Amino acid sequence: MVRPDGRECHCGCRGCWETEVCEAALRRALELPASTGRGELTAELRALAADPPVALARLAEYAGWLTIGLVNVVNMLAPELVVLGNLLTALPEPALDAVAAQVRERSMVSRAVGHTRVVRSLLGGEAQLVGAAELAFGPVLNTAASAATT
Repeated sequence: MVRPDGRECHCGCRGCWETEVCEAALRRALELPASTGRGELTAELRALAADPPVALARLAEYAGWLTIGLVNVVNMLAPELVVLGNLLTALPEPALDAVAAQVRERSMVSRAVGHTRVVRSLLGGEAQLVGAAELAFGPVLNTAASAATT
C-alpha cells in the first residue's frame, strides 16, 4: 500500500501501488476517457515527449506514486538496476528521468550502494511476448541445435 486513502484495489485493500500506477491510473493522470485503448494511450505519452514541461506537469502525481513504490522496492531488495517494462516503457523521457532521480535521492539503499539505475526495457512493451516466444520455441530450437551438431 502506498496511498491509504487511495482507490479500492481488486485485492480488497485501498491505495495499493497497482491502483496508483496501473493503466487506468495513467489514463486518469492524462485525463483520458476510461475507454481509451492502449494504443491511444501510448500515442498520447509519446506526444507528451515533445513538450517536457507539459509532460512533467501532467504526469507529476502519477510519477510520484511510481517513485514511492520504486523507493520501497529498492529499499527492500537493493537492486543495482530497475527495468521498467510494459506500458511504463512509453513514459516520456523527462518523467522517467524525474522518477529515476527521485529514486536515487530518496532511497536509503540506493544512496548507500551507489545509486540504483532506473531504465526502460529495451524490449519495450513486448517483453512478455518475447518471453513467451522464448518459452514456446526454446525446446524446438534446442532440438534443432542438437541435431545440427551431431
